[in-house]
Amino acid sequence: MEKDRSSKIMAVLAMLIAIVGLSLGFAAFTRTLTIESKATVNTDSTTFSVKLSNSENSLDESEVTPTTSPSISGPQGSAATIENGGDTPTISNLKATFTNPGQEVVYTFYAVNDGQFDAYLKEITFGNASMEGGTVECTAEDTTSADMVAEACKGIKMTVTVDSAPVASTTIENNSPQPTISGFSIAKSADKGLTLSSHKVEVKLAYLAESAVADGKFSVKFGNVSLKYKSTDN
Repeated sequence: MEKDRSSKIMAVLAMLIAIVGLSLGFAAFTRTLTIESKATVNTDSTTFSVKLSNSENSLDESEVTPTTSPSISGPQGSAATIENGGDTPTISNLKATFTNPGQEVVYTFYAVNDGQFDAYLKEITFGNASMEGGTVECTAEDTTSADMVAEACKGIKMTVTVDSAPVASTTIENNSPQPTISGFSIAKSADKGLTLSSHKVEVKLAYLAESAVADGKFSVKFGNVSLKYKSTDN
């Protein structure tokens, strides 16, 4: 009887070990990319990696020069810098200066998958609503009226576009929209370090047409925008 009892105990232990092994085998990793005047990618595993780049199929940390519209006598945008060192890759210095409604500044960069798993974009959120003016902060420059800038700031909008599809946006009066995210994935690379897969991510800062007009230049800063990636599509 003692032998039968020992056999049963060994069988139960083997079953528990098998269950734990299956749980570890199906673990899902996540990574969050956050865009503001500084952006952060939080590392969850050395084998699941989504980084920032100025190139669609390689890791290029050169500056991201924004496009402006209209390009002549229009808005100004600072060149953004990318750094993927350590556990907190960043893209910094995303900011714009506007003078008239209808102006836009667009930053284009890439979320590159250089890990060993497919990466699925699961969520985009806007944060830092405690910032003065909600999610958007506008600052008068030179002799511009602060009161007029406060009204003009209501016409400032940030839009995040992934692979040419607008997926999220926010204004001063809509701090945290809940966009629907589906169908956006970055395949793992068969040749790690050579040709990598990516999303094109555009961040557009716009001074909407028909908005209130300020009497001079003003700068714009947004709160955080977080793009959350997972290793599973569920």
